[in-house]
Amino acid sequence: MANIDSSSNEPSKKRAGFSKQKKVTPNIDMTPMVDLGFLLITFFIFTATLSQQTAMDISLPEGGNNNTTTKEVATLKIILSDKQLFIYENEDYKGIKPYPYKDIRKTINSFKDKFVDNGLGKDFNVIIKPNAKANYKQTVDMLDEMIINGVKKYSLEDLDEAESILISNK
Repeated sequence: MANIDSSSNEPSKKRAGFSKQKKVTPNIDMTPMVDLGFLLITFFIFTATLSQQTAMDISLPEGGNNNTTTKEVATLKIILSDKQLFIYENEDYKGIKPYPYKDIRKTINSFKDKFVDNGLGKDFNVIIKPNAKANYKQTVDMLDEMIINGVKKYSLEDLDEAESILISNK
């Protein structure tokens, strides 16, 4: 482990009244310390769990065309913007209203309950339309809200020109 080398190559010369002290050079063997370090590293590598990515299951329509048909009577359209979101039903552009992001869960549930009361609950669709100012986090948060609220049918689409004009005017 640790050795102290006390041997010296010079013969000791004694002077009157003086004794020469030998120079001591310590020698520390670091091999056990390195072994212990590698054992600890190996232990933590083998016992650590690697983080696994979480992914959302997305089912895409077959055929590759973007022309999906939805029943217009039970469609809620949500337009994501940077500070607020806009919600309207079906193709009723006059009914478009801004909503804050913090009330989205309550808003989705109220629209869902309204459609269920009209007998259209199982045909309830939500179309999410992020505009250029919406960021990725807002889009993912909205997809999470669909799962939390139990919305079975939802999709992501691009904004129409009429919708972008309406949003810019509001």
